[in-house]
Amino acid sequence: MTKAIQRVRAGCASGQSGAALVTVIGVIAVITALAVTVATISINNLLNATRDKQSNSALATSEAGVAEAIEFIRSGRVGLSSLNCMEPAAGVAPSGTCLTNTLRWANAANPMQVRVDGGSGDCLPAETCYKVWIGAVEAYDPPLRPYGIYRVHSRGEFGGGPAARNVVTELRVEPYPFPVGVFANTVRGNGAVAIRNESLYTTECISQRGVDTPDGSGGGGLRFNLSGVDMQYDRPPGAHTTNETWSTSCGANQKKPIHVLADCDPGRPYDRSRNGGPLLMGDGCRRMWTSPATGRVYDYPTTSAFTLNDLQDVGYRARGLSDAVYDVLESRARSTGTYWDGATAPASVWTNLAALGGAQAVLYAKTTSATQEVRITPTDIPSAYFRTVNNSGLCTPSNLVIVVEGPGGLRFGTAGGSTSGDRKLVAALFVPDGNYVSNGNLPIIGSIFAKEMTVSGTTDFQLDQCFVDNPPSSVIDVRTQRFFEDDAN
Repeated sequence: MTKAIQRVRAGCASGQSGAALVTVIGVIAVITALAVTVATISINNLLNATRDKQSNSALATSEAGVAEAIEFIRSGRVGLSSLNCMEPAAGVAPSGTCLTNTLRWANAANPMQVRVDGGSGDCLPAETCYKVWIGAVEAYDPPLRPYGIYRVHSRGEFGGGPAARNVVTELRVEPYPFPVGVFANTVRGNGAVAIRNESLYTTECISQRGVDTPDGSGGGGLRFNLSGVDMQYDRPPGAHTTNETWSTSCGANQKKPIHVLADCDPGRPYDRSRNGGPLLMGDGCRRMWTSPATGRVYDYPTTSAFTLNDLQDVGYRARGLSDAVYDVLESRARSTGTYWDGATAPASVWTNLAALGGAQAVLYAKTTSATQEVRITPTDIPSAYFRTVNNSGLCTPSNLVIVVEGPGGLRFGTAGGSTSGDRKLVAALFVPDGNYVSNGNLPIIGSIFAKEMTVSGTTDFQLDQCFVDNPPSSVIDVRTQRFFEDDAN
């Protein structure tokens, strides 16, 4: 009996040991499974974190490409007319110029490539870089379209990894508003002043208004070319004032302003002033006019009246540009060593300007008194900023923005000779607080905004298609309209 009990107890003990072993094995299996799961999750999380980091780096790199493209547009290394890759329709591959353009910024097949590490040459597989090209949705094309809509396509690639992000940023590009032509609050002068393919705007009386000729030559006083076109606004060039226009000195005895009410002056048919009024078809001023630039045919002018609203329609504002824009222009001039205080520019300014090799640039002088007159002669400015008139095809825009801020004025052509042949200075001039004085000797392709303007001699102002199509980059406003990722690439 006792031995039987002992055998039973021994069997139970053996069974309990087996059960315990099974339990231990089960626990170990569970722990192992948990450990594998935790390790797998940790590895996956680490890989996901790595991929997220690479993806974010690629996105940041692609955004850097967009910023570089915007700065490229603002830098003026090429003109807006060079951005001639027309944006294809959705789902359609780029073609034509977009695949053959020698300007890589406008080539979808061979875009501009920049290595983030600062290395030169195209992107390498193991390096972080971006590839950028610019397509034109609506190309800048004044006077019909005085703005442009462009899309920047940027692909950011993270070096050593598979990550790549494609972003598209849509930009609206247009010059800051100011009257593109010849503007001064007060206009004084004598001699023979020719203005071709642009108009004159002022808020004060215009004196010595000469008789217009087909090409603007000959005769005395201020005159325009009747056979030409204001290339910025697609209308006949003429004198526009919110005051009066006189063929002699303003207020001369036994004289009267021209274009009084509905009177037509066929010698100055496109002038407008505060004295003007509705014109009659066929009176020698009002007619169906065909634009030599665009071929448009329309009734112009219907009135010889000109108001402040008309002036504001061409972008007028006090001082021409905003204070913020002048600050940007000053900063650009300082960065290139073409800024100075006072009347006389140090020799280094002209040396630094010459070193730019014709790239679009800003000359900026700041005066503190009315007696500080900044004087610039034709021989001061490098020849790269002079050219002949260009009204057809692509052109290389080499132009200046010249600003004289403060009560002092700007005098051109005082001494130092004159330009030779048909070459003219290409520039946009701003003298918002002082007097612009021209003694002749320096014909200009471009625009002028001044508080006062005194001209004499054979002063010559002109616009051409090259300047209109490629306004100075320093006065171009670039604004972002849309930003999105391109999942199709």
